[in-house]
Amino acid sequence: GGDLLLCDSCSNAFCKKCIKRNLGRSKVSEIEEMETWDCLACQPRQVWKQRSMYHSVWQYQKNMMATEQEKEVKMKKEEKTNFIEETLKDGLDVNKILGNYMERAKKSWCRKSQDYNEDDLAKVVVKLRTIIKITHHNLQLLDKNLVSGCKKSFPDIELEKLSAVNIQMKIRERQKRNQRWGRRKIQRMKRRKMMTMFQLVPKIMEITMTPLSFQMILQKK
Repeated sequence: GGDLLLCDSCSNAFCKKCIKRNLGRSKVSEIEEMETWDCLACQPRQVWKQRSMYHSVWQYQKNMMATEQEKEVKMKKEEKTNFIEETLKDGLDVNKILGNYMERAKKSWCRKSQDYNEDDLAKVVVKLRTIIKITHHNLQLLDKNLVSGCKKSFPDIELEKLSAVNIQMKIRERQKRNQRWGRRKIQRMKRRKMMTMFQLVPKIMEITMTPLSFQMILQKK
């Protein structure tokens, strides 16, 4: 139970404690001092301030929830593709290790390049081949981890789609393209020569005909 505030324009009744809790003690005193009072439903202007504040808070919470959901979706997507970032990082590390090894081998060879024997040469070749073999092993591990990471994140993907490009086939295709391009270039050069010859023929005819025409003019005179 409790005291009720009755509207003078409609049949609505409002709890005095509720109005006090939501609109403050001053609003209750204002209503009690008024001779006639139009309730919050009849005159909603009385709660516009509170409604705008509530709408602002609600909109803020809605945006925050949407932002959190977007962050979760983004994090899940990033987690699924973390293997690509790891592969790129590891690949750069492999490249850095190869560069360091090659730099050391280069300095070592520069000291011996002026005066070396067969044993020194064999040692340099062995060192370089070892560096290449280590790099090849690291790249194989990198390739294996890349494929396994992709299959783990996307188990439905087919392995055929992940197959590397056939390098030998690409080389043959490039050679064929270069051959076709070379043949076309030769044909274009031949056509240009023929066009140049055709352009020179009239000029040659003019040069060869000029003395004859001159002689004919003299004979007429």
